[in-house]
Amino acid sequence: MTIFHLVSASALFSENDAKLSQLEEELASGFRDAVADKEDIGTEYFEDDDVRLLSGFAFRTESLFRIRDMTAWMEDDEGGKQSSIWTILIALAERGSRGQKGEEGVSMVSASAWQSLITIQDA
Repeated sequence: MTIFHLVSASALFSENDAKLSQLEEELASGFRDAVADKEDIGTEYFEDDDVRLLSGFAFRTESLFRIRDMTAWMEDDEGGKQSSIWTILIALAERGSRGQKGEEGVSMVSASAWQSLITIQDA
């Protein structure tokens, strides 16, 4: 809800736009950092802390996309140096179908990622 108020406050548009851009950058960095040590998101083991962190990132991405066009941000791969957020979300979403033993929490990340992708596609 706070993000919606930032976007709708026209008197502070420049300042709020800068804050939202900073939020986007922090979100992208956080997503990428969370999977940086994983060679293959589809097969690597995720600790419970990773699961909570990635679920939160997926939820925040979905929330931000509901009020702002973030297509370019989702596709940005920093000139081929990083994975795009699309790539990360899709890999996480597909991951849940594998049902790794002892990683029930990954299904939660997968569900969050799928929900984010569906919301983004419908926007």
